[in-house]
Amino acid sequence: MNERPPESPAGAISLSIPLISGESGTAHLGGELHFDAHEPYAVTLRVRTAARSVDWVFSRELLADGLLRPSGSGDVQVWPCHNVRGDAVAVIELHAPTGKALLRTPAPAVQEFVNEIFAAVPLGTECIHLDIDAVVEKLLS
Repeated sequence: MNERPPESPAGAISLSIPLISGESGTAHLGGELHFDAHEPYAVTLRVRTAARSVDWVFSRELLADGLLRPSGSGDVQVWPCHNVRGDAVAVIELHAPTGKALLRTPAPAVQEFVNEIFAAVPLGTECIHLDIDAVVEKLLS
């Protein structure tokens, strides 16, 4: 079941999603996709394990494209697939120096999230939403 927190005044959109890790699908993890209009080019995937949470930040276009075709060539790759019951799922593969994780989550929930973030910040308008001062501060810290 998806839980959708209310939008924040900063223009953030979040979606809580279940994630199933591994090829056998035995580990169920908590996950959340997050988008902030002040960082309009990126989405954050927070994966919660029993021990900790890990954030992965990647292109919102990579996520959108990955619902239609295999996308990404670096640390994050996304592609469409179907589970054993025939349900549409988005597969998200995360690569780290210590290994990789293969996650599956319901594609309709991810598609709804993608639709909402592109409605909030349409393609081609990202630069008017970007908080340049915050970007520079992050780079200098």
